Amino acid sequence: MKSNYSKKASADDLVVLGIHALSHDAGAAVVTPKGMWSISEERLSRKKYEGRFPESAINAVLKASGVIDLNNVDLVVIGHLGGTAIETTDILRQIGYHGSVVPIRHHDAHAASAFFVSPFDDASILIVDAAGSWGEDTEPGKPSHYLHIVEERMHELQTFYRGHNNSFTTIRSTPSSANHRMGIGFFYAFACMFLGFSDLDGGKLMGLAPYGGRREVFTKPIFINCEGDLIAEGDRNFYDPETWEYYGKKYFRGVKPRKKEEPVVQKHAEIAYYVQKETERAMLLLAHNLYRMTRCANLCMAGGVALNSVTNYLILKETPFENLFVQPASSDCGIPLGCALYGYHVLKGQPRQFLMEHAFLGLSYGEEQIKAAIPAGAGIRVSTPGDITACVAEAVADGRIVGWFEGASELGPRALGHRSILADPRRPEMKDILNERVKHREPFRPYAPSVLQEHSQKYFELSAPSPFMLLIAPVHLDKRTLIPSVTHIDGTARLQTVGKEQPGQFRQVIEHFYQKTDIPLILNTSFNVSGEPIVETPQDAVNCFLNTQMDALLLGRYFLEKIV
Repeated sequence: MKSNYSKKASADDLVVLGIHALSHDAGAAVVTPKGMWSISEERLSRKKYEGRFPESAINAVLKASGVIDLNNVDLVVIGHLGGTAIETTDILRQIGYHGSVVPIRHHDAHAASAFFVSPFDDASILIVDAAGSWGEDTEPGKPSHYLHIVEERMHELQTFYRGHNNSFTTIRSTPSSANHRMGIGFFYAFACMFLGFSDLDGGKLMGLAPYGGRREVFTKPIFINCEGDLIAEGDRNFYDPETWEYYGKKYFRGVKPRKKEEPVVQKHAEIAYYVQKETERAMLLLAHNLYRMTRCANLCMAGGVALNSVTNYLILKETPFENLFVQPASSDCGIPLGCALYGYHVLKGQPRQFLMEHAFLGLSYGEEQIKAAIPAGAGIRVSTPGDITACVAEAVADGRIVGWFEGASELGPRALGHRSILADPRRPEMKDILNERVKHREPFRPYAPSVLQEHSQKYFELSAPSPFMLLIAPVHLDKRTLIPSVTHIDGTARLQTVGKEQPGQFRQVIEHFYQKTDIPLILNTSFNVSGEPIVETPQDAVNCFLNTQMDALLLGRYFLEKIV
């Protein structure tokens, strides 16, 4: 693969495109001196975890950034993951791109996605996921199918970095080995599959875990500390269901894997509790080890395990790290942005200029697109309230379920106030109503609150901001009965703090709700139904509204209500 680092571009017209392709969570990102844009292909294909070559996402971010033609891009950076870089480059050439293409390691892309948009000039960086680049990724002619290469190569499990100003250096990286296939992320993914979920559904295991712990069913440590490396014993590919009973005997005392159609029962909750607690123990050990190596109080995190909000809270609470930045798209949907930032800052040497204060890096839609999506005919009332935020707050306070669509879409798996479904956190029955009428989720999964940042400490045991809904904290005992539909069975909540600087009008909805109810927070869940990506376009939002029992929808400046 030919790479050209010598092409000169002025600071005013430099364009770097980042791509993650041919694996789950494919997508694209563009970084220029004017800003950054990123979107996952799933939002456009409407197929969750879409892994195809992200041509739609590439076209979307180029258009959003004002780049007319693909060949106006100065540099394309792609992540190595099981030979996908070679195939991705071939496709780029086939669709007519003639410029430079540079592959980087998967964990380097994760590290860039977190550090270069963090508020820190100097930071420790911790990357933990299921699997990063394979040991022989750069060799041509190797197979790229995930199920094959897991048998043939070592892969990254966890990596420590030190970031400083415009670059970062690797401190140590842990590879898998023949007898230790699984690190923290891999084992968590295996446990999800063992429990009948997808390997990418870590949030389900995390939500189920608090229902366990009634007694110590499983006590064997999962992860072995080998001079700072945390790995699990096991010499078989867990993606093969025939080996699940082998691991079930090894770690779960012979419990049989759950089939998807089987009910979730107490033994499954005990497994989830066990795996979650072992993950917390391992991540705390890693964080302590990293701090001993760097003595730097700032920590950046990315990789799939960084979406484990319970663990993030414990790292902030129980380690010497004083400041924590977790990239909101910590899973592989953040890889395109990391690739683009790596190209912009490291390969092209541009100074840092971006601070991720919000996750609204996707597409925006104009008045014509919004009006075109509004359905005509009986059964829907359409109005344009003078104060849309007061209108929505009043509807939520009255017990109605309201879709909220405004501005650019969020990057990552969390709805943070631009593609959200809103409901009343005071109503104990609201969780079940949402599941039955709209979301169709498992009953053990909690819903989250979005709280005015200045009031968060009155309700939650958390002093740090949580703008990306990536910290789970205890709800104060005297507040739990006030907000039952966002308080989990263990008395915690995965909260989003909403500061005064957040773009858009979402904060104003919470302010109006506070004025009406004396509760400074609102139930906020992603605008989708189970098994589908978060809505992207106005038409997606309308389709979800019409195909569920949602009561109302705020679409731009239009308020749509179902007439009963």
